[in-house]
Amino acid sequence: MACSSPISHTVPDDIPVYVCVNCSTKLVLTDELVSRSFSGREGPAFLVASAINITLADPEDRTLQTGRHTVRDISCKTCGTVVGWRYDRAEDASQKLV
Repeated sequence: MACSSPISHTVPDDIPVYVCVNCSTKLVLTDELVSRSFSGREGPAFLVASAINITLADPEDRTLQTGRHTVRDISCKTCGTVVGWRYDRAEDASQKLV
C-alpha cells in the first residue's frame, strides 16, 4: 500500500525549492540537496535528505547501476507524476546510503 501524509506542506515564496515539472507543486527545499552526482532512468538525478508533498509507492526490488536495491517510487502528491525514488535497502552493504 502506498503511503502519503494527509498534510500538504506550504513553503513561503521566498524560499528556494525544487518543484514538480508537471504541476509546480513544491517538493524539495534546496537546502535538502545532498548530491547531484547520481543518474536515474531518465538522466541526471539528485540525492535529497527529505521531500514534501509526495506519495511513496510500495517497495520493490530493482537492479540499478550500483547493484540490487529495494526502492519506492516517489510521486507528486498533487498530480501523481513520478518524480524519483527512495532507497529503502541495498543488498550489498557497501552500496548502502547513510
